[in-house]
Amino acid sequence: MSEPETGQLRGDAPAGESPIAYTNATCSLAEDFYQPVDSIYYFRDGDGKIVDIYDSVAPVDTQVVFECKDSKAKTAYRRCQSDGTWSTQSAAISCDKWRYWAAVIAAATSAVIVVVLFIYFTCSAYNKRKKRKYIARQERMREQDHVMMRNENFVRANFRSLPLSLHPDASAPEEEQVVVPN
Repeated sequence: MSEPETGQLRGDAPAGESPIAYTNATCSLAEDFYQPVDSIYYFRDGDGKIVDIYDSVAPVDTQVVFECKDSKAKTAYRRCQSDGTWSTQSAAISCDKWRYWAAVIAAATSAVIVVVLFIYFTCSAYNKRKKRKYIARQERMREQDHVMMRNENFVRANFRSLPLSLHPDASAPEEEQVVVPN
């Protein structure tokens, strides 16, 4: 096969050859190859299988599929035509580059809220337990104080005081007889 003559488009069959037999037409990936903003692309051959293209050209009937990063449902494609040009895009897609970050921020915020609530309820339960222990301890102390006061009053009422010294030379005042009415 020979190079296309002047005036022929890339991919057209040279004079005298059938267009069906001419399959070496390719589409350039550098020219007329616009990608929607914030999208990724991959290639499919004529059978629909995903293929890797490492050259700067794609064979005829190759599809380039554009897919938005924010939603796999948003897709469009262009097909390499036999005249060596890309077809128009199958659908207009508008990709939102902030949608991904909005989802990340929402997930992080939800995680922080869950952690804060977990800490709050854990501390709340701990503080309730601590408060119950404090109240129980106060009740025990109040009960003990009450018993001690009863014992002290009983001792005051039923026993007489002793002098600090039992030595006969100690200068202790004479005890007065205390009469306890019955």
